[in-house]
Amino acid sequence: MNPPTYSPTDPQAFFLAQLAGINGAYEFYTQWRDPIGDLCNECTHDTGLIDLSLVNAIAISDSIQIAGRLPASHQGTWTVELLVTFPGGILQSLATSTFTVSSPSTGPPPVPTYTASFTVSPGDAAANAGLTVDGQAVGSGKLFTWNQGDQHTLSAKKTVTGDKPGTQYVFTGWSDGVSDTTRTITVNNNAVYTAQYKTQYQLTVNSDYGSATGADWYDEGSKANAALDISTASDGLLYNWVFAGWTDDASGTNPKSNSITMDSPKTATAKWNHEFSMIFYGIVVAVIAVAAVAGIMLMKRGKGPKTPRVAAQVTHLSGEQKFCPHCHAVLPMEAAVCSACGKPT
Repeated sequence: MNPPTYSPTDPQAFFLAQLAGINGAYEFYTQWRDPIGDLCNECTHDTGLIDLSLVNAIAISDSIQIAGRLPASHQGTWTVELLVTFPGGILQSLATSTFTVSSPSTGPPPVPTYTASFTVSPGDAAANAGLTVDGQAVGSGKLFTWNQGDQHTLSAKKTVTGDKPGTQYVFTGWSDGVSDTTRTITVNNNAVYTAQYKTQYQLTVNSDYGSATGADWYDEGSKANAALDISTASDGLLYNWVFAGWTDDASGTNPKSNSITMDSPKTATAKWNHEFSMIFYGIVVAVIAVAAVAGIMLMKRGKGPKTPRVAAQVTHLSGEQKFCPHCHAVLPMEAAVCSACGKPT
């Protein structure tokens, strides 16, 4: 049975009905009479009298809608009278209407209800996903029962921080295909709404020298690289820091590391060796060259003619002795070969 509609013919009465529906200053009542005209006290809420201004009278453009409830056994043509109580207790009839109950009825059919639940995938993101329903925070797995046609607003965070350092989750959409983090649903059936996230891991890149790149968040299972803009860093004139390869979760000896599989938080650290600079080696070469030239010059000077020292020493020799012209050893005058150096005298 559909709710009957009453259209008051008295403009003044209708005006009063509108007032009652808007501000509750007046009270609406109904009287229900069965097909033989008897008043049926069990046919309405609250023993036949309903405060329609507070319960179920709706003021619309040209009518007042009244919802009643009949016993299941009552059939036939019914009369409903709408009355209003004015201040001072004056009761006035506004309108009457008739309707026919052709089959047992308990009044208007109940509005269907449906369940809705909310989950987060993967489950590790649930604790910090920030799920809300109509602005109120709810946990993953929360179940609601709503009337058909109801509308509700759902929301989830765009990015969720993981419980483990270096882990985060990025919203990819709802399980029914909606991509916005905040959306409005209309209840028409039982449903499960799952906020879906993808897992990302952080790559940390460390280097004491140069500018390192590659530090970022990467989708689970993707490939990443760490890289440097230099391979040598100066440490004054005589020393350099020279890149020697990647350590920790990275590998390779080139400034760009080998591929890193991002299946967990990863760290790439550049290793540097302290080495002599090219300037240092240039100085060493120059010193060696100068020393070599000086040695050669000294050797050349050593091969030139020498002034005989025999005349100076002969005064100390007897008439039977002489000096070796090579090593200046004292030799017998008749010696043809120096007994000290073996050279001819």
